Amino acid sequence: MEQAPSRFGPAVASPHTGSSTSSGIISRALFERAPATRLGNAVVGLDSGARGRVVAHGWSERTSVADDQLVETPELAPPELSARRLAGASPGLPLAPRRNRGGPAQAGTRASGRPVGSRTLENDGDASPEMAADPPHAAEEIKRPRPTEAPATQEELMVAALVPCIQRSCGLPSSSSFGSNAARVTATMIGDPHSRSRAIVLRYGQRRDEVAILWLSPRGGLLCSCHGGTQNARFLSASSRSSECKHAKLMDSCLAAAGVSVDLFRRNFCLTSDATNFCVSPSLGPSGVVYVLYRKVYSVVTFVGKYGTCVAPGCRRFSRRCGHVVMARRFRDSLPVNDRQQTADDEGTDRAAPTSTPCGRPLYITDEDEDAGLEKLPSDTLRSGQDALEVEVSLRRKRNMLPCSSEISIGEAWNRTADWKALYVQRGRLRDETCSQDLKAIMACHVSMVKRGLVADTRQPLIESHCGTCGQARSPTIKAVFEQGILTTHHPTAPALRVRVGRWRCNREGCGRMVEYDGSNDGLFSMRRRNKHKQWLVYTRGLLDKLISFVISARSTYTAATRHLVADVRSLALRRQDMVKLGTAFNATVLVTTETARCPKCGPNPDFIVIDAQSIGCTDVEDVQPIRPGEDCPVLPIEASKLCILQHAGLRMAVDKVLSGCKPLTDPQERLLAAWHATALSCRRPSVEAAAAVVFFRFFPLGSSSPATAARNKLSKSAGGTSGAPKQGVAVSDDNGGDSEHEEGEKAAKKHAHTKKGLGPEAAVRQDDDGNLVLGGKGKAPVPAVETWRDRVGVCAPNFSSYSRDDDGAWLCILPFLKAMLAETATSMFQSHDEAAVGLLADSLMFQGRGRWRDVTKAADGVGFVGSFLGLFDEVLDSTALFRVSVGVLLRQALDVETIVDEEFDKHANSKRTIERGWRNAQYCAAWGKRPTPADFSAWKAAHPVYQDADIDDPLVSFEFFASLPRVRPGIYDSVAAARRKKYHGKKRHAADVEGDGDACNKAFSIAAGLTQGVFNVVCPHVITLGFRCLFRAESVGEALSIVLERFPKLPRVIFYDVACKIDKNAMRRVRTIIRDHNVRCILDRPHSITHGCSPIYMPDESLGTTAGVATQAAEVSHSISVGNRTSLAYMAPGTYMIHRMIQVAFMNARKLYRLFSKNVRSENDHIALSPFFHQRLSHQCQRSSDCSCSSHSLGSGEESIGAVLSGSIVTAKLGSVIGAPASAAGSAALTSCGIPVGLQRGAMMSASDAAASHAVAALAAAPSPQPDGGVATDDGFEDDGPDSDWAPPDEDPASSTGAEEEDVPPAFNPSLFKDVDGPGTHPMSAELRLAVHRLSMDGFGDGPVRPLNRARIILSTADFGLLRGENWLNDEVMNSYLALINKRDGTLRQIQVSAGCDGQPPLPKFRRTCCFNTFLFSRIYSPLLGYDGDGVRKWGVKGGLDLQDVDLIVVPINLQRVHWVLVAIDVEHKTFLYFDPFGTGDNNGCLPIVRRWLREEAVRQLGVDGAAALDVHSWGTVLGDAAWPVQEDAGSCGVFSLLFANCLSAGLPPRFSQRDIPAVRDRMAVDLYLDELKCSTPATTMPL
Repeated sequence: MEQAPSRFGPAVASPHTGSSTSSGIISRALFERAPATRLGNAVVGLDSGARGRVVAHGWSERTSVADDQLVETPELAPPELSARRLAGASPGLPLAPRRNRGGPAQAGTRASGRPVGSRTLENDGDASPEMAADPPHAAEEIKRPRPTEAPATQEELMVAALVPCIQRSCGLPSSSSFGSNAARVTATMIGDPHSRSRAIVLRYGQRRDEVAILWLSPRGGLLCSCHGGTQNARFLSASSRSSECKHAKLMDSCLAAAGVSVDLFRRNFCLTSDATNFCVSPSLGPSGVVYVLYRKVYSVVTFVGKYGTCVAPGCRRFSRRCGHVVMARRFRDSLPVNDRQQTADDEGTDRAAPTSTPCGRPLYITDEDEDAGLEKLPSDTLRSGQDALEVEVSLRRKRNMLPCSSEISIGEAWNRTADWKALYVQRGRLRDETCSQDLKAIMACHVSMVKRGLVADTRQPLIESHCGTCGQARSPTIKAVFEQGILTTHHPTAPALRVRVGRWRCNREGCGRMVEYDGSNDGLFSMRRRNKHKQWLVYTRGLLDKLISFVISARSTYTAATRHLVADVRSLALRRQDMVKLGTAFNATVLVTTETARCPKCGPNPDFIVIDAQSIGCTDVEDVQPIRPGEDCPVLPIEASKLCILQHAGLRMAVDKVLSGCKPLTDPQERLLAAWHATALSCRRPSVEAAAAVVFFRFFPLGSSSPATAARNKLSKSAGGTSGAPKQGVAVSDDNGGDSEHEEGEKAAKKHAHTKKGLGPEAAVRQDDDGNLVLGGKGKAPVPAVETWRDRVGVCAPNFSSYSRDDDGAWLCILPFLKAMLAETATSMFQSHDEAAVGLLADSLMFQGRGRWRDVTKAADGVGFVGSFLGLFDEVLDSTALFRVSVGVLLRQALDVETIVDEEFDKHANSKRTIERGWRNAQYCAAWGKRPTPADFSAWKAAHPVYQDADIDDPLVSFEFFASLPRVRPGIYDSVAAARRKKYHGKKRHAADVEGDGDACNKAFSIAAGLTQGVFNVVCPHVITLGFRCLFRAESVGEALSIVLERFPKLPRVIFYDVACKIDKNAMRRVRTIIRDHNVRCILDRPHSITHGCSPIYMPDESLGTTAGVATQAAEVSHSISVGNRTSLAYMAPGTYMIHRMIQVAFMNARKLYRLFSKNVRSENDHIALSPFFHQRLSHQCQRSSDCSCSSHSLGSGEESIGAVLSGSIVTAKLGSVIGAPASAAGSAALTSCGIPVGLQRGAMMSASDAAASHAVAALAAAPSPQPDGGVATDDGFEDDGPDSDWAPPDEDPASSTGAEEEDVPPAFNPSLFKDVDGPGTHPMSAELRLAVHRLSMDGFGDGPVRPLNRARIILSTADFGLLRGENWLNDEVMNSYLALINKRDGTLRQIQVSAGCDGQPPLPKFRRTCCFNTFLFSRIYSPLLGYDGDGVRKWGVKGGLDLQDVDLIVVPINLQRVHWVLVAIDVEHKTFLYFDPFGTGDNNGCLPIVRRWLREEAVRQLGVDGAAALDVHSWGTVLGDAAWPVQEDAGSCGVFSLLFANCLSAGLPPRFSQRDIPAVRDRMAVDLYLDELKCSTPATTMPL
């Protein structure tokens, strides 16, 4: 057997000054000299230019040619290298991978584009005659331009760096690529010069997360320490398992590419069991980096200033004080000053950030008090006594959050009007000879511009055409009252305009409101208040946008906004208290769309949420009583001992005191510890208590009391201490964050000791101005040295004889394990993990022999402190049976605690006492434990006597706002905690939410009078605020838990919260069944975990398998953005505050969503106007009237460009004119291609002309695609130029277009991608097809187009296809594109039927003639504010191809409140209205009467009054649901259910699909949308409807 080398081979120095032909000879000579038993020869090349002379440009090129000739000749090549190159070591992993855009390289061609063996004609004057004799064709080849090479991927660069590094380290010859890419990724071998410890460092950047270090464990596992890893390498080394990160997987594949066997690599890199610790610093590369081997684990320590950070996953929680950092710091300090490679931050690291300017002024000036009481100040604006009361005035219309293009144009017209007026007045003041002529010319131009709509006609009165409450139109018989008004534009210098403002009273029965001018149709906003001259105040939208932008985006106050706008707009003369009223009135009319609160990546059921309270409050909180429905579910009285491994509370407190500090133990605590220690003696099969004693006293031996401890205990007794067990108090945090134990005995002892100390000389010690300690004087008292657990002496002093005091690497593994197991509650330790596998590990430790537990260690990977402990003491576990069994007992008991608490919860929840008190814990868990829907909550609310009439969806009633998350459960409240909290009224801090005596968290909540706590924010990891709830009382973990239960059908996997320890204990004793069934974990977010001293169970870095890559600080990021608005929001009334907070969150989310949809998520976008993006992605349609000319409105306007595409009849008409192809027997295939199952194909059917169909399709796809207010996304953002010419087919005659579709297909679109897809059905597709579907949206959620313009004239983007993954909601683009495919199939079947009739063939079996309308129809027919508006869609039926005499089925999709898709299907054949709600509920929103009314009016328009009377739509029946119809069970698939239901009705199939089919149906819908044809998403069944 080949012996492992003990050291590197001898170094060979070889200066090279000869010709290029000698390079191959030298390489071969060096290879032959390398001994087979050595690692390899270190070859040191002298510095360039040290010897010899300068060579010419062609030298390196000819050297590479000579190397190629040498290597490609088998008889001259080294054996290993020749075999590897000729035979190929690993397909797909080349030594120097490069990609050529020009296509695959030809045989015999190098990656650089030059044929192998070719030579250059350049001569450096030192070439041999052989090199000068080039082949005749060499010159021609050299003159050819070199193909452009695509940049290599990061993975390819890693392979190119790792392969030669592996070869060199194993003694094989290697070749490395040169060039710009070579420096981007480096792979370097490091090692200890005194041992065989070696590793490979892979760097691909300068940041801490761009470095990895790889090595082999003593048991042969391939391990990696990197920032993206989640597994503890020390724990993995206890077994033969390998890391599962991307670097380890890449390394494993590179071994084959390098031609290195696993045995050879293992002999060179495998750590020995006695490997010693060492440090090494790279001689080149980034400064402040040290590679460390500590306890058989390699890591990279990076220094920023004097602070080092370790990247090893096992050290993540203590990454700045782990053993690797301690070693690296000592190594760094031992280096000479010049070699220390200090960073630029070393000198100024200790400097504090400046808080003031050199002149003494504060650096950051805030005016938080300048808006105090602003709303209560006397106002200059008013409503006169003749005006109607505000409650009697008609409601305002909702407005766009950002202006549409039409509003912007109208605002500019008003600006020009004011500008022309100023010009006219200014010219009139100059009384000269040409004044009259100039005024006439100005007036003539003005009249001409009025005719063209460039300026407004101020002679026309401003009056509303409809009542905003009931939608009643103003008839000519209704008299209006016209009064003077002042219109202020956002023009900087133009004066205000005098206008006439009208009002009238609605005469509809039951309304009778006064309709005052609102201004939405005219791009204006009426304040509905008068100035001192009793003139109505009207403003342009642009001025209001300036005001809101200044307050919300600039995070300023209304006072500052008033100063700015008055200086910017000269015609504006509002005081700040009136500016608040103006801004609040406008914000109240803004519609916050649900899309602004939807994360495209997380969907409706995010796996991770971050929830936290933010101190942005409001005034007058006592006047607010929010209505939030809930049930009384208090914390059940489960004993804390049932939640812990150690049952004795006093013993747990003693253990916690030992682990937390060096406070002296009391006599009772010492006696408890002594009695506990006795149980660990002489036990073979220890009990739980004995096993805990064995583990604890191994690291903290019992020992004996020291004299100082005995004296302190005696002093404590004399001061009133009790000799019994100490009274358990509540740990709270004072204003400085310190801890104090409310134990009467210890408080008295501290007071007495402080008194005694004040009499001694220590009390007189002071610190002078120079920092010296002096006795007496007026200086400040010195800060005493901090004592920690290391300073404990006497009983349970740390076992420093076995584990050094400074060995942080060991103690940081010991302390968390002991604290979690012995001092805290053990519930949720293995929540969401494989508890059965953990039980197998525990049983293996208890009952099997040494080493057997190493085979079942994977179960503990997700619990960091368990893995660190087992990995550190793996050898001790094998050598000490009692210790091994005891650890197994503790792990088993941690699992059994969950079963015990489950039984206790069921017992208390169903006890007679609980039922008598009215607590509903058991009933709540039983009713709402699964995945409820909004329909379930609506049914509960309708049956509840208290909440059935409450409008809890009104933000000003519930004072919470979750735009895209409707309620699915009632909330929960704790009547017991509410009564307890009354005791803390008036105090600054409270501990009302302490979760029993097992709660050791030091977090307390502020209840200071004045402002409230602010809001509870629910944020996803992508920093999208999903919603918020205003707090009018002190913060409570119970309220946070209630929010999660109310809003998420499927609870998140992880809840990140700054007091996760409390919310977990609260939830597990209130709704334990739900939390356990949903596998919810509560974990601290990283910023707050630093200050918590509670159980490691809740630390994020102890659960890297769950938290890795998750932005747990998302709430803090959101807070930092919105905290600037604290100044303006804090002094608002609750209603005003709520309105502004909603707008603030919406604007903040819009900016974040723009970044998610962009190609570069890290790019700055503060300079980007959000209006085009908002109307394209976040707005369903424009909120202005149907007369709005913006593209957002025209998208669903029913114009021919849209209606024609969604009309099957137009397709038939165009196809019918070119029919004439001969009949054939391919009709069955034609129907199959349309998505109709074979079971419905009866008789002989004829196929249509494919050429005619393609021409008709080209004609329909000729017009450009209308995009909502801004076109499509381009590389530079969202433009206003409409669709890209490369993606929209040009206008041309379809008859002359041959292959136009293929020419317009972009390179990324591949119609043959899904050519192998199977037929219709709902079963899953093959793995290859599913992967292809995934790739359609794998680039993220940007707006990059995926396919060209489809049948619905929509360009589907990556983001659109991304909505078909998971449980995401479907948007209008996806819905309309699929409905257009149903219309396309209907048109094709109609054409086939006509073709069969013309050729005398048997007619096509009857099919359901279908017409599907788009998603904008219903929202144009009806709006909650304007009511029914049939005139707005009077042309939709005709232009959409609806013929009531030639249709069997009409499909109308409806989006309820922008959060739920339903479907109304009009069965014309059977005269029935079908209402399909995927949740299985009825028509609770009154959609059917509206659709019935529209159909009646459409019948009058098409058939006349007599024909409509004969049709008698009012007598048609209704079907509100059927037991056989599918029911949605998730939160976001309502759109998929609705589309598939419409497809089934159109195809004549029963809707026999279910929730389990939806994942496969989503994939199949993606295929159909990509191919623009219904090919595979129709359910396959032979059962006729």
